[in-house]
Amino acid sequence: MPVKKLEVKNLQVSFKTQAGILKAVRNISFDLYAGETLAIVGESGSGKSVTSKAIIGILAGNSIVEGGEILYDGQDLLKIDEENFHKIRGDKIAMIFQDPLSSLNPIMRVGRQLTEAMLLKGKASQRNSRAAFNKMLSTLNHFLDLNADAEQKAYFDKECRTFDDFCIESTRLEHEYNEKVRVATELGGYLDEFLFLNSKRQHVSEVVLAKNVIKSVDGAKHKYVLADSDALTEIRNYFSSLRFENKNEAKVVKEETINKINELKAIIAEAIKEDHKPNYFRLGFYLYKNNGDTSALDNMSVEEMNKFTRKYLDDNFMTEFIANGSKAILASRKESLEKKHALVPQIDALIAQVKDENCDMVEFAKNVKELIKGVEDAIDLLEFNKNNYEYTFRTSVVHGLEEYRRALKSNPKEQKRFDKQTAKHDAIIAKGKTPSYSVIPLSLIDLKETNRFFEELLTALKENYLRQFDEKFVELDKMVALVDYFKEQASLAVYRVTKKTAKIRALKLLEEVARKENMTVII
Repeated sequence: MPVKKLEVKNLQVSFKTQAGILKAVRNISFDLYAGETLAIVGESGSGKSVTSKAIIGILAGNSIVEGGEILYDGQDLLKIDEENFHKIRGDKIAMIFQDPLSSLNPIMRVGRQLTEAMLLKGKASQRNSRAAFNKMLSTLNHFLDLNADAEQKAYFDKECRTFDDFCIESTRLEHEYNEKVRVATELGGYLDEFLFLNSKRQHVSEVVLAKNVIKSVDGAKHKYVLADSDALTEIRNYFSSLRFENKNEAKVVKEETINKINELKAIIAEAIKEDHKPNYFRLGFYLYKNNGDTSALDNMSVEEMNKFTRKYLDDNFMTEFIANGSKAILASRKESLEKKHALVPQIDALIAQVKDENCDMVEFAKNVKELIKGVEDAIDLLEFNKNNYEYTFRTSVVHGLEEYRRALKSNPKEQKRFDKQTAKHDAIIAKGKTPSYSVIPLSLIDLKETNRFFEELLTALKENYLRQFDEKFVELDKMVALVDYFKEQASLAVYRVTKKTAKIRALKLLEEVARKENMTVII
């Protein structure tokens, strides 16, 4: 079943203007699921940009969010502060503006702006991902230890530490290998492109491409055991000399040089294989490097070693770890559902209370704050796909109470303002003159809407609980998904965005733009 990533419910946005309140977006609702693309179509002025800006938290200062919710990752984006938005905007949710000047500084180079954002977000992503990984693993360990004796607790603690070490180390090795593949693929692509252009006698393009080949060769020398390769040195020297030739002067690559280029490509391909074989060895026996005879690995191909180490890991660690983790997930869910069952009568009582026309909001506020504690305590902490109804319940309640208190203060002031302006306006008309202005319409907050808001909020929470009681649950599937979650967080925690990698990514983006616009990027 697809995971719902974003949920916009009955969004209502207006703007304060000199002519009164301008209603821009009225009751917009849609859901966005992982792996899917959602297209919102509408004529100019229909509210597409306003909706997008509301999601990313950059509405204009004269905006009024009159209602609705924007739910993402257990948060209502309409009710979080700017500090929390910094953790989301640009990292989790981003917007590409039609006008480039809205997002780019015209006095700074584009490449610098791209790399600066990558570096800043890279560091934040590493910290946040490592914290999320540690928190979830600690929670899993807690439920493993819940009904265990001292000996079992010691075993589970060791098992979780082992998984932590293994997951981080294996992810680091994977990133290391992928980077080497990227460098080799890039170099091979440049060499193939050069040979193609040479066969077509496109010498002007060859000179530009030669610079790319030299950079790529230098990168390969750092990434592989190719620093002393005669082929590598010859290719670099050849391309270095090509840079200084007349762009319009024909230069045919000699047959022996073409052979050297192909030889270099073969050396790189073999280097990747040989370099990656020890990675499989380290990965497969990272947990049990002192156990068993590993000499059998020496004559294995990479594919055979991959199958062998995967089976070894499953037999000696992962199968048991997943089985134990499944028990922890079941214990966590059982505890959570028991607490939620106990909260249903409390929710029903609050629904009945807020339906009463004579509802005492002071007493209701006290009771609903007690419910908040119960709702947060009943959250299943091993469910990494956050339930928006549970996680946003506190902010929704606080927002509703604040709106009620604001109405108690603002409604009398608004009524007084309207009466005063109306009297002044009518007095001008009574004198036979034409007023130069219109009275701003009366804008009162309907106190009954607050009651309806809480009734709908509590009803939605109860219905969400009831669905969970009837939901099909397979703890083994949940544990496998949790392991994937750990891998994802470990990947983000391990991947370090350096100045060099940020520059490479920025240049790649610029090259893509250049290809579409038939431009040349010299790097």
